[in-house]
Amino acid sequence: MNGNKADIHNKALQTERRLRVLELYKSGITSCRNIAKVLETREGGKYAISKDTISRDIRRCLADLRKEQLSETEDMRALERARLDDELRAIWPQVRNGNPRAIEVALKIQERMAKLYGLDAPVKSELTGKDGAPVEIVDWRHEFSSRITRLAARLTATSDTGNPHPGTGEGTAV
Repeated sequence: MNGNKADIHNKALQTERRLRVLELYKSGITSCRNIAKVLETREGGKYAISKDTISRDIRRCLADLRKEQLSETEDMRALERARLDDELRAIWPQVRNGNPRAIEVALKIQERMAKLYGLDAPVKSELTGKDGAPVEIVDWRHEFSSRITRLAARLTATSDTGNPHPGTGEGTAV
């Protein structure tokens, strides 16, 4: 029985530590070493843990958050679907009777369902330049390469002559 109490206590401490690690990580302290320092300093040595443990804690917390988010997303999608089904069922008799406004509303409900489940085919988009002209793609690599070459030549000339301004006659050779 004492083993179970110890396990429960250790699990509680581990959960508390993970929550503290996650809070520090969310606050922008992303280095495991820095998180360890903060925990040790703030808690008076209570949390003297390794960088590897902190790294595992972060990965575990993020994985748990992803699972929770996916689950919540699926729950919200199911709830939204149930609402849309109810709305469509409520208006359907009017649609069957040819009510133009009801048909319009039913189509909007169906469009929302299609978006919710990604049923519509992707919309093709085309990027164009000014006035529908093709987009001009500029490759600056050649220009940058030329400038670097010229700068390197100037620096070489400066180091050879001792002149900080090559070609101007200023400066003295050392």
